[in-house]
Amino acid sequence: MLNSQKNNSISCTVPKQSALVVGNGLTASMVVAAIKGVGLDVTVSKFGSNSSMLFHCFDNESLMTFPDIFDEELPTVDEQQWEPTNIVPREDGFVVTFDSGKSHKFGSVFLAIEGTLKPVPKDLPADVSTITQDTTTPFGSSVCFLLDYEEITNPSIGMRSIRMALENQIAGGRSFVLLRQTPVKGLLGETLYETARLAGVRFLRYGTELPRIERLSTSVESSFRFKVSILDIIESGEEISFDCDRVFVGSNLIIERIPDGFRNLLSEETDQQGFLIQDSVHCLTGKSFHRGVYCVGPSSGCVDLFETNMAAASAAVDAAAWLKLANAPQPDRKMSITDQCIRCLTCIRLCPHSAITMNAEPSRSNLEFSTVRCLECGICVSECPRTALDLNSFLEDGFSSFIDRLKTEISENAIVVYGCYRSAGRAISEINLPENVLFFPVSCAGRLSESILSATLATPVKGILILGCHHGNCRSNNGTDWARLRLSNMAKRLGSLFGKVGAISYKTLAPNESSRMLKLIIDFSGLVREIY
Repeated sequence: MLNSQKNNSISCTVPKQSALVVGNGLTASMVVAAIKGVGLDVTVSKFGSNSSMLFHCFDNESLMTFPDIFDEELPTVDEQQWEPTNIVPREDGFVVTFDSGKSHKFGSVFLAIEGTLKPVPKDLPADVSTITQDTTTPFGSSVCFLLDYEEITNPSIGMRSIRMALENQIAGGRSFVLLRQTPVKGLLGETLYETARLAGVRFLRYGTELPRIERLSTSVESSFRFKVSILDIIESGEEISFDCDRVFVGSNLIIERIPDGFRNLLSEETDQQGFLIQDSVHCLTGKSFHRGVYCVGPSSGCVDLFETNMAAASAAVDAAAWLKLANAPQPDRKMSITDQCIRCLTCIRLCPHSAITMNAEPSRSNLEFSTVRCLECGICVSECPRTALDLNSFLEDGFSSFIDRLKTEISENAIVVYGCYRSAGRAISEINLPENVLFFPVSCAGRLSESILSATLATPVKGILILGCHHGNCRSNNGTDWARLRLSNMAKRLGSLFGKVGAISYKTLAPNESSRMLKLIIDFSGLVREIY
């Protein structure tokens, strides 16, 4: 267990019951509270700023019922803000190395850092203000809220702006909201927008031509500070101009520097803005495809206070379930390895779930496979240059036997459909395949190697249709995307080799799309007939 010495430093940790939270501020506080709520021990590595980047569109009185978050001292890595520089997955947790050089073991790890807002765009006057979570309403004045200026404003920031505009309007002021798309989220957003509109807040929508904000020189004739001109595309299609006292611009979040340990571990789960965790039905709680890793709040692009709180609670529950699974007796190993392995580390580099690690030994290093982490995507097997790896539930011998059958037992115009057993394998149960179509279930589309496809085309088979999962709906996620990217290159090489250009196709499918599966097969059969 964690000690409670005065310096709050780690003495020891029970991995099966522990979680490391890397972060500072309100986000980290909510994550810690959620983890403690599910009965796990918590250690905090204070990293980043202590401020909060979480927005809400309620008045402060409505937040009085928001739970109080930690009064008690929490175990920390050290009073210094040590950064986790390396996170290595193990069978029952993670070994985390900090920039101090010290390493500790944890059952799960959470990233809960804050962020900053982008600065005011350079082409706007210097005294235009950025909307922050602490910005107060300038009651009774004439105020303009500029959203979507350089990019679509985060809905939470936009709804905060509408709330401020509404409060100013009720206080007797004039409020203008300039936007490209209305930042509504669910019933609350729709209600807030309609209430503000009915209260007299004026919403002006612009298109590709950005609004112009000019700073007025103070004079006797005018007490206003700004002149705003906008080509409104809703009211009249003509330019509208008005003067106002204040201008606020909605700037989006810039994530704080992500610790190297998380950046390296989740390099494949970063979106175009640099936020961690890809958009996927499997990652709605902020969990990663690396089991036991979670990113909550601004690190995943979420700046909504209540959504972050719910994500923290959901991730904590998932972490407790993960630790129970990780420490339960495991079935037989999912992977096997032969003496053909030359320790080239290809499998370690490619595994999207960190299920393979190297156990370094002075004489001969060995690969270690984590049964609890492996999702059987088969990418490591299909890319092993020595064919030294195999999935025990989907052995290479099964493919060999199937291909041997194709050489002697198929009709002249046969088509092979390789499909993920979780999606296509379920969908096929509700359809009747045409007589010339043979279906072979695979662990994942990522398991199909170039050698399997070329051996299939070397038989009398006329075409191969590969059915993977939709992007973001694959248990492995990377498996289906890996297959799609590889297939375009493989199809060109195999088409040139066998003279069957166009005889290989890749499509995605969900388990409940049986009728679509049949249509894909029929359409592909028609394509093959045209080729031959």
